[in-house]
Amino acid sequence: MYFASGESLYLGAGLLLLAVISPVFLKHGWILRVCNLLAWVGLALMIMASPPFSLKVSLLFFAVFTVWFITSNQSSVSQTTVSLQMGASILLAASLLILTILEFSHRKMPRITVNDRRPRSTIRF
Repeated sequence: MYFASGESLYLGAGLLLLAVISPVFLKHGWILRVCNLLAWVGLALMIMASPPFSLKVSLLFFAVFTVWFITSNQSSVSQTTVSLQMGASILLAASLLILTILEFSHRKMPRITVNDRRPRSTIRF
């Protein structure tokens, strides 16, 4: 039920956001491996939620994820690589927040109103 309801989107987005943010603060070798694992698990949870995004939005998100994943795992420390990695991280974090906010806005329960216009029976004597 957890995956069928789409709730795994939020946990997946949270894990992926944690994977994007944590290498900025922690730069150990084993932490980068854990971040890679978090990123793939988060992406899998988001895919299993099957959010109703258009094909263009989904492809754009996967392209941003791919650029981020490749740049975050490069060992070169050139200025171009660092700026590309920072830009991809910001773009991925922003897209994660935007997609989860968009999906959450569709989760509102509709307001149910009661129509009190029952046919009145008229009693004639």
